[in-house]
Amino acid sequence: MAVLNKIMIPDKEKVLQRLKWLWLLLVPSLRRLILTVVIATLVSVIGVLIYNSPPSLYTSYELVINWSYDPRVLIPFDSNFTYNILLDSHCHTTYSDGSLTPEQNIQWHIANGYNAMFVTDHNTLSGGIETQKIAREKYNDQIKVLVGYEWSNCRVHLNFIGINESITPIQDPTDEEIQDAINQAHQQGGIVVYNHRPWSYWANLGQPTVQQFASWGVDYFDIANTYYFDMQTFLYARENGFGITTANDFHGGTQATGWTLLNKENVTNYNSSAPINASYFTEEDLFQLFKQKKTSFLYQVTGSGYDVGSKLTKNPKYNFYSPWIKVGSFFHSFYSLQRGAASFVNGGSCGSQTVTIDESAIKSCVLWFVVLFLLGEIFRSIIMFIVKYIKMKRAQRAQSSRTIKEWQEDFGVVDQPLLNLEL
Repeated sequence: MAVLNKIMIPDKEKVLQRLKWLWLLLVPSLRRLILTVVIATLVSVIGVLIYNSPPSLYTSYELVINWSYDPRVLIPFDSNFTYNILLDSHCHTTYSDGSLTPEQNIQWHIANGYNAMFVTDHNTLSGGIETQKIAREKYNDQIKVLVGYEWSNCRVHLNFIGINESITPIQDPTDEEIQDAINQAHQQGGIVVYNHRPWSYWANLGQPTVQQFASWGVDYFDIANTYYFDMQTFLYARENGFGITTANDFHGGTQATGWTLLNKENVTNYNSSAPINASYFTEEDLFQLFKQKKTSFLYQVTGSGYDVGSKLTKNPKYNFYSPWIKVGSFFHSFYSLQRGAASFVNGGSCGSQTVTIDESAIKSCVLWFVVLFLLGEIFRSIIMFIVKYIKMKRAQRAQSSRTIKEWQEDFGVVDQPLLNLEL
């Protein structure tokens, strides 16, 4: 047994020595691996955060309007309807999710043949107030602006026209809370419009029925919104005495498609062959006429034929963060965040949020990361071996080229005779 131990002990020592040598060999690689993983994690987290909240792509949006469209060439739905006011009852500015400033919005509407507009930013009156102020100061003879408010949430979008105070936004209002909001708008003397039923259906909003809204006291139904026409709502509204309106719901990226028509009677200074203008009616005239629900409309599904042109100035801050945004886009591609339409209440969204992870793509990415890291380590080892080999060869050449004097110095016989002649 003792003999056996004596035989095996050296083998154990050799194994331990080899393991120790292997560990010492792997430690630098493990350190580099850990450092690489930490750096990659930090880069991915920072990139995704910046990607999800990037700076504005542009610092200025200079609207280019080089057209003038006259919609009076279109045939009204009610062919015998007389009109002298062309209204867009629904649009948004930069005060909510529109891309045009209040003044740019005014200019766009004038160019597309409107002489009246309601500004209906989501859950704020500020955009309408600012637009109305500018219109009064600079464009009063060309267009009249009324302040509106789109009460937006996860069940319905309602336009409140002519109110002075905001009505509290509620993300998921009950039927009773919707009725209360309608009543509040009426108490302020406002007009209530039920907006874009088809879009609300497609966005999975838990909207009540048209009949419920009718019983709750809405005044108008939006029957044409951008590129779709809601025939069933139109027929219901006409048969039951409700007002109808067409709307562009303009945010900045579409053509003009609908013009709601009103008529101010007994106008002496109106000339139907003159350019469209707003010199013959007031804001109060516009509000009272709309309140009467005597409207018709022009509708052109192909649009006015003119898109918004623009001169854009790139944001230097966006350029500075663009590498992080691109990195974040790469890592963001491994998962998707699915959520409903924006609620416009405290930045929330409608419906539950679900995260879908692309596991196969992540596994493939990890595999390639490991493969590339190992290849990098192999390449590094080869380079280090070559460098050491070159250094060793240089050292050998230097050693072989030493002079006789250097050898003598090494052996301590410098300036000494080879033989001791005194002996």
